[in-house]
Amino acid sequence: NVAGMATTSNCPAFQVMPSESAPAIARLEAAGAVLIGKNTMDQFATGLNGTRSPEPLCRNALDPAFIPGGSSSGSAVAVARGIVSFSLGSDTGGSGRVPAACNGIVGLKPTVGLVSTRGVIYNSRFLDCIPIFAARVEEASEILAHIAGYDAEDPWSRRDADTILTAPQEAPTRRLAIPRIDQL
Repeated sequence: NVAGMATTSNCPAFQVMPSESAPAIARLEAAGAVLIGKNTMDQFATGLNGTRSPEPLCRNALDPAFIPGGSSSGSAVAVARGIVSFSLGSDTGGSGRVPAACNGIVGLKPTVGLVSTRGVIYNSRFLDCIPIFAARVEEASEILAHIAGYDAEDPWSRRDADTILTAPQEAPTRRLAIPRIDQL
């Protein structure tokens, strides 16, 4: 939800006019982000292809003959085409990661409870999260750092969300041992 901007789930008959922005939006705006608008999505987030919409469909940024992927396809396409530097979506079972992969960008799915989902229209209250779309992992991680945090008004919010490290970490050095054949 964005205060004063209709939330429709891409169904005009379902429209609500929120008086309060979702915490993720409020945190980004407090950090200096400028809201450009909302993007096309699969109606009620029902699909992993990005083509279930009563509006004109968004097209895959790499090849319009391919599906844009996922119910958050508009968010991914906006980043992939360079219209915005990052965007948010909704993800229950792949609606953030699938369109990111289909359009050649990064899709970061936070652990449920790391980012408040208050102000989200839920598909599954137990699985939904707010994914981040960006061109690079570092950019997605920076956005996650701004929106992650405990929300006392969200019953699924993690109490330790403010202390969880969100920056990318170096993978530990691995050592592979290959036995000599004469020892087998």
